[in-house]
Amino acid sequence: DIVKPEGPFYAFFSYDHDVDCKDLALHLLQKRNIVVTPGDAFGDLGAGHIRLSYATSEANIREGMKRIKLTFEDLAKGKPL
Repeated sequence: DIVKPEGPFYAFFSYDHDVDCKDLALHLLQKRNIVVTPGDAFGDLGAGHIRLSYATSEANIREGMKRIKLTFEDLAKGKPL
């Protein structure tokens, strides 16, 4: 799920996997070369969320989302981070 962005170039979205948002952000950086901010950096209610910036080209956004999708597909198959 994604909260409709109110700011200029950030999206904040939740996920349904039992993975800490800090661990997910670290995995995305180290394994997929994607930088996101763990949701709990914005308070306790941000747990289970990540924030990403879309202040880049459409090609970069598409590639980044493809990499994020691969991570969630792995999690859905029961693969650990």
